[in-house]
Amino acid sequence: MSKEVEFSIEAQEDLARLEAFLITQASSRVLQRFKQEFLRAAAMLSDELTEFPYVEGKEPLRKMIHWKYLYFHLELADRVTVVRIFSKKEDWVNELQLAD
Repeated sequence: MSKEVEFSIEAQEDLARLEAFLITQASSRVLQRFKQEFLRAAAMLSDELTEFPYVEGKEPLRKMIHWKYLYFHLELADRVTVVRIFSKKEDWVNELQLAD
């Protein structure tokens, strides 16, 4: 059963930050691929939740890796909430610890 996917304020800010970086550092083709993969990731989160592992020490937070990005999300009864999005190259472990 598919669930609605929503993005927290922090995840929306992460998305804007990643897009801004790609605008200045990459080609328009890479930015377009990022947007396509983001949509695929949202679709995967809607349908395949139990496949994604919990983040150690952060349950019920789950982590999905798709393309070059990590999507941290919560599965709720009626929806999935993406709480943060990071590039694989970012120090996401420390960022998640700061959010505690």
